Amino acid sequence: MSKPIAPQAEPGDATVYVQLDEEGQPIEEIYVLQNETKKKSICGSICCVAVAAFLLCFFLIPRQPSVWLVHLNVGQASSGVAESAVTQITGTFKFRNENFFAVDWRAPAVSLYWLPYDDQPVVAGCWGEEPCSFWQDGWCAIKLGEFTDPGLKFSTGMRDGRQQVLELQQTAQQRACSVEVVVAAAAEGGQRMLSRGHVKAQAPVRKFGKVHVSDSYYLLE
Repeated sequence: MSKPIAPQAEPGDATVYVQLDEEGQPIEEIYVLQNETKKKSICGSICCVAVAAFLLCFFLIPRQPSVWLVHLNVGQASSGVAESAVTQITGTFKFRNENFFAVDWRAPAVSLYWLPYDDQPVVAGCWGEEPCSFWQDGWCAIKLGEFTDPGLKFSTGMRDGRQQVLELQQTAQQRACSVEVVVAAAAEGGQRMLSRGHVKAQAPVRKFGKVHVSDSYYLLE
C-alpha cells in the first residue's frame, strides 16, 4: 500500500510529491505546477485594487449640498397698529450635506418674494419704479427683502443636516409692503411666497462656490 510523504521543493514553479511502495521505495513522482496559484493571486490582487478604488470614489466624490426654506415666521406687535404690526420676518432654512466629509457654509444671500394673486389689489407701498423683480410662472414677484448675514459661518458634518434661522433685511418700502402682505393674508387667506438665492459652501476636497437655494414656495397664513 502506497502512501504520500511531505512535498519536497523543486527548482522552478513546481512542487514534487513522491509516493512510496510497501518497502519504502519510490514508485512515482508527481509535479504540481504553481502557475494556477500565481494566476489566482494576481486576479485576487486586481479585485482588491478595484474594490478599493470603488470605495475611495464612493466616499470622496463630492456631492452637491442643498438648501431650502422650511418655515417662515412674521413677528407682529401686539398693539395692532398696521404701520408697526410687522416687527421682524425670519426664515428657517435647512442645510443638507450628503458627503462623507464636513462642509463649511457662509455668506447666505436669499431673497423673499410675494406673488399676489391675479386681480388682487396691491397698495402703493409695494409699487416702486419697477414693482415686479421678475415674473414667476406668469406671476409678478415683488421683493420683500433678503435673508443675509455676511458674518455667518457654520459647518455640517458628513451626511448631516442643520437648520439655521436667518433674519430678513428690508428697506422701508419693503417693510411697508410686508404689512400689506399680512393684511392680505388676514383678509383674503394664505399669500404665496417664494424664496430664491444662494449660500457659499466649501470643503477640504472641493470648493462648491454658490449653492443655489431650491425655489421654495410658501403659503403665508
